[in-house]
Amino acid sequence: MKKPVIEPREREKIIKDVASCFDVSPRHIKAKNRGVYDVSDARFAVYALLYATGMSLQEVGRQVGRNHGSVINGLHKLRLRIPVEKKLRYKTDKLKSLGYKW
Repeated sequence: MKKPVIEPREREKIIKDVASCFDVSPRHIKAKNRGVYDVSDARFAVYALLYATGMSLQEVGRQVGRNHGSVINGLHKLRLRIPVEKKLRYKTDKLKSLGYKW
């Protein structure tokens, strides 16, 4: 089965959607050094890219400046933290309001 081709514009739109939803810049989501920012914003962008586009873990990692292992680890941490952290549940709801399924 052939994978769908996802245009770079569509990838950038997803990152911009997530960034605006969480009041951060797209550059923050792609940054190598996240600094004092909440890394969950980037993890939500990874989630949206992965499930909305069907991109591989490697492709998603390249899009946000990480390797596929970091993508897997970030998604795992996000899934573990959402049930226990109110702030992350709120962010999940905001992401759902953009049309992304969780």
